[in-house]
Amino acid sequence: MTAPAQPEKISVLLIDHTPRILHLLERLIGRFPELHVVEALGTVDEALARARELHPQVVVYGFSVRLPHTVAALPRVRAAFRESFIVASSFDPDDAGAQAARDAGLDTYLSGFELDIRLVPLLLDWARGR
Repeated sequence: MTAPAQPEKISVLLIDHTPRILHLLERLIGRFPELHVVEALGTVDEALARARELHPQVVVYGFSVRLPHTVAALPRVRAAFRESFIVASSFDPDDAGAQAARDAGLDTYLSGFELDIRLVPLLLDWARGR
């Protein structure tokens, strides 16, 4: 008798310039067996350097409109992770952050103030629908 196949875990790459946010997201995502954080990186440059190696299904990118280099990196994230579902997040006013994410062609935007309640359900719904 063969054991039932284990469901594939969703690989998640976290990118955020704030170490505390990275730590909290790792802990949050780690509570769900369907999800696996492949790496938590502090800069887009680090992520781009490892894009081919990591090949995540999902990228969660934290940025701020008050930090222009993080906004300028949005299209670079989209280009490097073309096949990944990309969630952009910021603690900026929703209109500014959401517009920057849309302009860069990212898949969705979540306010940083709602990450703790909306991120995991969003990822699980995405996985069921792919």
